Amino acid sequence: MNAPTATRQRLVSTAGDLFRRQGYHATGLSQIVKESGAPRGSLYHFFPGGKEELACAALEASAAQFRAGLLAEMASVDTLEEKVRATFDFVARELETSGFEAGCPVATVTLEASSKSALHAVCAGYFEQWRKFVEGMLVEGGIETKRAVGFSTVMLSAIEGAMLICRARKSTEPLEQVRDALTAMLPKNA
Repeated sequence: MNAPTATRQRLVSTAGDLFRRQGYHATGLSQIVKESGAPRGSLYHFFPGGKEELACAALEASAAQFRAGLLAEMASVDTLEEKVRATFDFVARELETSGFEAGCPVATVTLEASSKSALHAVCAGYFEQWRKFVEGMLVEGGIETKRAVGFSTVMLSAIEGAMLICRARKSTEPLEQVRDALTAMLPKNA
């Protein structure tokens, strides 16, 4: 990786981590530059649109990294129940590893983003991609498409809500409880 590409990547990675942990408004450009070790001028060189442009790139990268980790987790399981359990277990491990500071890659920013901003569009797109991913997993596991659409929304909402409670409690127990409740609702032949 050449130096400019590495510098851009450090800015994106650092910003993604900070936005995930602190949110958009609590994260300043100076903090991103300092923690990334990038020269200050490089921020505006790579992101002439400033903080929002950087945030969009960072959230997209964080979401892609999260999805890649989840896919790797699911690679070793076969049944729908195992995949649902693996999803919850991956999320729980991500929370625990971060000391309960980093939940969903875009949730914290979603709460702050104006509904008319590019940032909001990135967040909305992430949630729809994740819902469709879960829907596909459910259909592949034998659940009728119409039911999978609704169940994917329930599952995504349950994960997001449980992550919030986990962060507040500093415990993965809420995710484990929701995981067990949702897997009990799956058809037995799936």
